[in-house]
Amino acid sequence: MKHIVYGTIICSLFSLLSASDYLIEILREHQIIKMGEYTLKSGNTSPYYVDMRMVFSFPAIFDHIQQRLAEISQTIVYDRIAAVPYGAIPFATALALAVHKPFIMVRKEAKAYGMQKLIEGMYVAGERVLLIEDVMTTGSSILETIKQIESQGLIVHDIIVLFDRQEGGKEKLKSQGYTIHSMIDVSELAV
Repeated sequence: MKHIVYGTIICSLFSLLSASDYLIEILREHQIIKMGEYTLKSGNTSPYYVDMRMVFSFPAIFDHIQQRLAEISQTIVYDRIAAVPYGAIPFATALALAVHKPFIMVRKEAKAYGMQKLIEGMYVAGERVLLIEDVMTTGSSILETIKQIESQGLIVHDIIVLFDRQEGGKEKLKSQGYTIHSMIDVSELAV
């Protein structure tokens, strides 16, 4: 009986939180957002680390994120979905399945054999691609991926970012005409 009451109280508390706050609490609880001192790819240090690849070990969290992605995507006009390689690929794939939109896979580099493609899947030049990224810092990886997509005659206008570290990426992309939709911004964390 205690567990039922406790669970009801926790569910009631979570229902009072915003969607972002709720997701932050879940990610912290499962050590996907970790507090401490971490060295980033850039060489800078950070008081937190976001390991979105851990989400795949928790189907309920993965499903919750996919539902949030689907909600955000409903406000965007696009023909196909792609991901910044490689961490965002499972999220983009789940979104494509949920909203019944085609997924194309962008490679970091063309294969040296076979068809030697940079982009796998069917597409037509002029189509709009919704790009998904798991964690954005400076936006450089996103810009590299956009360059590859646009080199094939496709159009990128909107990018959904699961977690924005707010280190200039949004501003850099916005200055080049792209729209960022972030699920969680670092300013929402109490670090």
